[in-house]
Amino acid sequence: MGHGFRRIFSPYTENFFNEGLAFFKSHVKNGLTYFAPEHTEIHPAGCTMFGPELLTINKSAIRRKFGIPPLKNILVYLPYTYSDSKKHKKSFAWQAAFAGLHIKRRIRKEFENNAFTIDPLLRRFSRNLSALQRILQEPVGRKWLFNGWNEPAVITAVRAFCDANNLHLVVKPRRKFDFSEAVYEKADLIIDDDESQQYPSKLQELLSIAELCMGYFSTAVIESIYCGTPFINLQCPDELFYDPHQHFWCPTSEGSLFSLNGAVWGHKIPDFIRDFGSAPLKKYQMTEMKREEYMKKFTGMITPSAAENLLNHLEAKN
Repeated sequence: MGHGFRRIFSPYTENFFNEGLAFFKSHVKNGLTYFAPEHTEIHPAGCTMFGPELLTINKSAIRRKFGIPPLKNILVYLPYTYSDSKKHKKSFAWQAAFAGLHIKRRIRKEFENNAFTIDPLLRRFSRNLSALQRILQEPVGRKWLFNGWNEPAVITAVRAFCDANNLHLVVKPRRKFDFSEAVYEKADLIIDDDESQQYPSKLQELLSIAELCMGYFSTAVIESIYCGTPFINLQCPDELFYDPHQHFWCPTSEGSLFSLNGAVWGHKIPDFIRDFGSAPLKKYQMTEMKREEYMKKFTGMITPSAAENLLNHLEAKN
């Protein structure tokens, strides 16, 4: 680049950076030039979304803010993020069978109060008829449809688990995605979030008091573990990932971002539907050793913070 200048690139961790390099080698080989040692200095600093302040949130105040009953802890459920945008036929068939057919409300506007409104009956009928035709054309769609492996069945299992373990079921959707009506019906509390509140965000506040969080390949997993809340990843089938880039970043192997037992548990959806309702909460208690292992691999540690790490590095170079 001339004149001895090199960029400073600060990934969360060395492990995460190496996974990024593997992605470039597999999918975007010309991107490796950017990270060549003569061009870029690599300095892992930790996740910039976090700082020790998140661990000092007033939990009693958060419980009062969201109206959590005094004798209950909470489970945070992050709904499947369904969209009608054009997809590969196998991916669409699975997503429509799992979630699309079960949506009654639609997103009206991303940042508007009461953003989810009930769709007119005729519009729902027309949309579902079209989706059903596409589902029946694909073996995976038919399989999930006829076996009843869908988000209503998932939330029914979650509801049973919460009832058995005295947990308040809190649902935190993203406004730009529609989700299954059964989620509205089974939840104790839906958090409508326009994302105007940050650091702590509403999700981070909820995670500070949660016993458990779960979602579908959501990067909220790193926030969950940082905040000390164990996470369950509901593993969608391969048909979701018609783009190989997506598949790379949604690993299910043990020790990966979405599966490190003792901190993050990965469950195939059919197994989850069958077994989760009768599972004990203690099965998903996170050990400090596994939390530390996860953070070293994916988020960086609590102290020093990413900001301190980066500042100290810059000061040391001057």
